[in-house]
Amino acid sequence: MWNVVSKSRYPIVSTSVAVALSFAACGSSADQKAAMELNEAAETLIENHKPAEAIVLLDSLQRTYPKEKEAQRYGMWLRPRAIEQLTITEIAGVDSLLAVNKILYEQTLPLMKKIDNPELVESYWVVAESYNPEFLNSDGVQARVGREGEFYMISSAVGGNLKHNSFSLKPSTGGSAVESGVVPYDDELNYRLDGTEVVTYMSESCDTIGQTAENLPEGTTSIVTLLGEGGKNRQIKLTALETSAIGTAHRFARSITDSRNLTVKRDKLERMLELARDQQARTFPEK
Repeated sequence: MWNVVSKSRYPIVSTSVAVALSFAACGSSADQKAAMELNEAAETLIENHKPAEAIVLLDSLQRTYPKEKEAQRYGMWLRPRAIEQLTITEIAGVDSLLAVNKILYEQTLPLMKKIDNPELVESYWVVAESYNPEFLNSDGVQARVGREGEFYMISSAVGGNLKHNSFSLKPSTGGSAVESGVVPYDDELNYRLDGTEVVTYMSESCDTIGQTAENLPEGTTSIVTLLGEGGKNRQIKLTALETSAIGTAHRFARSITDSRNLTVKRDKLERMLELARDQQARTFPEK
């Protein structure tokens, strides 16, 4: 877990002294007074840990009183203070999600089996308990997780006369069937192997099926229908173990990809935090 210091590195300038004196030196017009009040209100919100509301007031100051230079300069210092608070809160939220995903990964990893041999273009993961090394010699579907954590599925149909390009999954719990995307025959994602039709569905074509399976109650069976050209279909009954394997693989993939995306987001937030603190140092109002 990352630790973030929640206090600014820079001293807080008292609104009643620094702001008031600064504006008083420039006159007492209605605009100056209104601009000062916006800054005072924004600073109070920051001190009460309401940075998002403070930024709304600072935006209003910027739009409404662009000619009030002293007020704008002070607002330029307040804004990165608010951004610092917001960013620290976001980092804490990301850290919490990373911790959850770490637990999810550690829970699902022991359930997975890595398939890696010299004949493969690249290795992949499957759920160990449901793994069938003769899968491509039968009718069925298989959920896989690529080496980068991407979820994808394979369907196979023995015989080569179905010409299927998609499939649906209907859980025994009821409701409508969930369909994959259509993968036209191209001899790459949809090809023939020793008389067996083999179709690969990348994540965008089967993620909804993975999500559905992940959320099914334990013990749920399902019917997979391979959807062929010309209305030709072939149904396969999946056991509870085979059905849950789709959800487990999706969960494992999600723990990897979500963690990677969250790490990228955290790095971006760290840079934002550093920038906000640097801006505070550069725009610190003179006494």
